[in-house]
Amino acid sequence: MVGGRLAMDADVGGLNGETIHTALDTFTDAPSEGDDRTLAQRRADGLARLCRVAMGADTNNGVMASPSATVVIDGRRSSPT
Repeated sequence: MVGGRLAMDADVGGLNGETIHTALDTFTDAPSEGDDRTLAQRRADGLARLCRVAMGADTNNGVMASPSATVVIDGRRSSPT
């Protein structure tokens, strides 16, 4: 940080890029009446909010949450004849 400001530049691709983009979109406020912040300012505020949440997470056990899915296969279905 210099003079109370942080400048960032990143080039992130693949799944990491998608993860960051989705998380940042989730924490970025939508435009609203009376809010004169630019998109860049709202995204910066969203990033700060995202970081505060991450800093409050329990990471002492070394296990981080990750996206997951559950697939259920119905084994009772009969085979085609």
